Amino acid sequence: MDAAFSLPAKELYTAYTTNKTESEKKFNGKVIALTGTLKKIETTDSLVIAVFVFNQGVFGNEGIRCTFLPKLNDLGKKLLPDTEIKLKGFCTGFNDTDVILEKCSMLNP
Repeated sequence: MDAAFSLPAKELYTAYTTNKTESEKKFNGKVIALTGTLKKIETTDSLVIAVFVFNQGVFGNEGIRCTFLPKLNDLGKKLLPDTEIKLKGFCTGFNDTDVILEKCSMLNP
């Protein structure tokens, strides 16, 4: 799918943290392309999550968490922290800590 919006990751995070209601109307349910500096990769049994960090909160890192499509988990695990990446995914909203994107895939540089 084509992205409805293409913007820096920091800009998306700032939009949600400054006006959650308007950002939910604008971005929730849309495919969004992001560019930013990857801070870390989180893995669970079946998920690989790219994390952009913009704030330290009570519970740790806050920012954007992008869960890869399962078929791209191996690619996601190879990404290195502090590298510039471009990806796109389906925005499911903001949980007052992180903006969540699901079904993410990498975009060509």
